[in-house]
Amino acid sequence: ASGKPYLARPEGAVSFSISHSHGKILLGLMPGPARLGVDLQRMDDSIDIMRIGARYFTVAENAQMLAAADPRLEGFKIWCRKEAQY
Repeated sequence: ASGKPYLARPEGAVSFSISHSHGKILLGLMPGPARLGVDLQRMDDSIDIMRIGARYFTVAENAQMLAAADPRLEGFKIWCRKEAQY
């Protein structure tokens, strides 16, 4: 099987996703076998989000990051959204 995990139960499926970073944990739950994704990233100064963006973000995502008032924060938001999808 592929895709996001879910628990099949007689009373209905429950989708879930989990992420952790630097001692923090994020758990997402929702009814149904829908695709659910969460991601948690620590904004660490040692992470070169601009380099990550140049390599892994789409042209539109890079433009969005560079146009933001805080490109670094926007880059981490984009990164989290991308990670939550997989």
